[in-house]
Amino acid sequence: MCPEMGVDLGVVARVCQYAKNRERKFHFIFFGFAVLALLEALMNPVIGAGILIVGGAAIYFCKLYFERSKLVAKFTHDKFQNIDLKTAYPVEFDAEVEGALPQDDQNLFIYSGFTPFIGAGTNLGGWSFTVDLSKPAENFSRSAPQAFQMEELYGALTDAIAEAGLQAVNVKNAYFVHGSQIRDDKEILPDVYFRPNQRLTEERAKALVGNNDPVVRHYKWITVHDWGQELVTSYFIRCSRRGKNMFVEINRYLLTPISDHYRGIDALPPLDGKMIFGYLVLAAVAGPVCVALSPLFLLGHLQKGLERMFDRKEKERCEGIDNNPQYNFGASGSFREKFSSGYFMHYFQKTDGDFYIKVLERTLLSSIIAFLEEHQIDTSDLRERQNMILNSGIIVHGGDVKAESLAVGVGAQAIRTAAPTPANKAAKREAA
Repeated sequence: MCPEMGVDLGVVARVCQYAKNRERKFHFIFFGFAVLALLEALMNPVIGAGILIVGGAAIYFCKLYFERSKLVAKFTHDKFQNIDLKTAYPVEFDAEVEGALPQDDQNLFIYSGFTPFIGAGTNLGGWSFTVDLSKPAENFSRSAPQAFQMEELYGALTDAIAEAGLQAVNVKNAYFVHGSQIRDDKEILPDVYFRPNQRLTEERAKALVGNNDPVVRHYKWITVHDWGQELVTSYFIRCSRRGKNMFVEINRYLLTPISDHYRGIDALPPLDGKMIFGYLVLAAVAGPVCVALSPLFLLGHLQKGLERMFDRKEKERCEGIDNNPQYNFGASGSFREKFSSGYFMHYFQKTDGDFYIKVLERTLLSSIIAFLEEHQIDTSDLRERQNMILNSGIIVHGGDVKAESLAVGVGAQAIRTAAPTPANKAAKREAA
């Protein structure tokens, strides 16, 4: 299960199940009127037709009116926060649904595509560098650098983030693994026919910190939530040692607000006589049709019920697992990410997002340099690169979140990620 930042997936599942149950209930009511109309039509066709038309229209109008006046009103921004969900949406989840919801203490994330950081939003690029841990600082050229554990460096980074004074900041350990590489890992996937675990054991998680495991990688995940969970800035940082060199990798992501398409409920006008008349006209047409088609609706429910009873979909999934040794158990994307707009709603969100990125960037770099200097390790190359990285900012144009300039890797230079033009193509040819 991928992370769902700023979304309570349990609430979403509850509301969806309630809506599904409510729709099924009306299908049964329509079917009841269909049976009653048919029985009456056998004795008096006029009365049967009247029940079909009048009864269907009345039920359909009640359905529309309740949805608009009561059900929809609960979802407006000012009212949804104050309702009792269990009372307003009285549904019970089965064990399968409960097990599919993200856990609060989840630290293992299984992905299916190329990028492991699913659910984090728009990729704003990143940077990386290496440090020679055997090279002493100039002031300590006659003594060897002090050794340290990666947990100590991560602890220094966590303390620095806390001292930065950012509100709603969270730092946690996260472990990522591709869904096609867990089939034989009993700790992650105890049973190939069931869902993978969402959490690593403490012993294995600790062993992966600072390690270069080819399958499971550890990152320190830093998130800042703002604007009522609408804006989430994420930094994924990994520090690992290979021989005498330390490799530091940072990836930055931004989860933008929900798309305007899903905010229309807050702009709905109040219910008036004109709208009620429109509902009456619609009900007069659609109601009798729903009554006439209700047997087909019930057949659809019956088919789904039989599929669940005989586990048809589950059997097909199990066959796919058996027939494919590289079966992918990972998630492809998050619910929240799919409904993200991909742009800021207004200017203040842009400036706040830029602020968090600049603060985190400066804090992480400064704390790494300070930690290395405390351990008498040379940071001259890193200090030279620091200004270049900090000046390679995140720029937003035309409402789209874009990384205009990035500095990545050893000896990297800040470059603009604009599309090539004939002019700069010719300049590159001349330079070559």
